[in-house]
Amino acid sequence: MFDPISIGLEITAIMAGAQTCVKGVQTAIKLGKDIHSISKELSGFFHKSAELRVIQTEVQAKSLDPECTEDLTALAFDIVLNEKKLRDDEERLKHTIIYELDEAEVWFDMVRKRDELIQQRAHAAEEKIRAANLHIKAEKARLQRKRENFWDTVNLIATIVVGIGFVFGTFYGLWYMIVNYGNY
Repeated sequence: MFDPISIGLEITAIMAGAQTCVKGVQTAIKLGKDIHSISKELSGFFHKSAELRVIQTEVQAKSLDPECTEDLTALAFDIVLNEKKLRDDEERLKHTIIYELDEAEVWFDMVRKRDELIQQRAHAAEEKIRAANLHIKAEKARLQRKRENFWDTVNLIATIVVGIGFVFGTFYGLWYMIVNYGNY
């Protein structure tokens, strides 16, 4: 069930972790560290950011449950505030890397690669859905063929039974006529 307290604590912990990563980057730069020295903190920030997006997606999905008693306005407000904070932090990191470390190329390469990976992931998800749909269509077609084969078999058996009945009926009629009317 939807537990807003534990979710709120988890979101708070993630946001605190993201803030720690941002402060770690800023502290490292003040100490004269280069882009390679802060890669762990940068990765940590982006991991925390991704974790928050996953939780927010789960919260949004759970909030659609009719049994959810959480105020949707409060949920939306929390989500928007956290997203804004992460965008602001990412913008701060961007400016830090571009202007303080003079590593604009690294930042823009990362953004380009991230967009490329997002696009590939979306394409893979579409392919997975398409494959699942094809599987469903193939299964429906198989069931339809099975149903048609069943009715074809029923038709064949009915035709044979009617045909045999007709043939026996004809022979019986001829025999009956010969036996009963053949003596006149």
